Amino acid sequence: MSSAVDYLIAARRGEVDELEKLARTCDLVISASELIHRLQGERGASNIFLASGGTRFAALREQRVADSDAAQSAVCDWLERTDTRHGLCGGARLYTRVAVALHALDGLPAIRADVGRGTFTPGDASKRYSEVIAALLALVFEAADVAVDPLVSRWLIALFNLMHGKELAGQERALGAAAYAAGQFDATQARALDYLIEMQEQALERF
Repeated sequence: MSSAVDYLIAARRGEVDELEKLARTCDLVISASELIHRLQGERGASNIFLASGGTRFAALREQRVADSDAAQSAVCDWLERTDTRHGLCGGARLYTRVAVALHALDGLPAIRADVGRGTFTPGDASKRYSEVIAALLALVFEAADVAVDPLVSRWLIALFNLMHGKELAGQERALGAAAYAAGQFDATQARALDYLIEMQEQALERF
């Protein structure tokens, strides 16, 4: 017959297992945050490259692409080493976010090709890059939502809001840089800037 001690041992093993999953989930968040940071830099360089008609930031854009590729490889290598059956918190919900993020990343070569050919406007490029970044941010949010430790969950939520505010600031910067590089700033762009500023202030207030 099982005793109370057996159940206490099982409970402790379960707790250790959940904390190990949480630690691995936090590792994934760290890798994803680095990739987001690199993609933001690539987006900004691409915007100026496009707005200048390909006359500025060509070499810097290539370097930013290389930086993003290195960060993406780190994420993919980490996922390859992780057991999908027992590796992360949250089960299906978080794995779905990982799948969506990987699908979005698969579209990067096509985005870069269109930027290189100059077939995108800066606004088009920003939108496409922002969609990829949004998929990665959703992964971070899901990791915060499914975290089993309340304190860690709180820190992950704070991190998400900081990253979200930074992303909105990055979109503001990219929009402004593209407008200045093009030598014009219209009413639509001004309204978009106002919106981005308002939303990033809300995110940073939550942080």
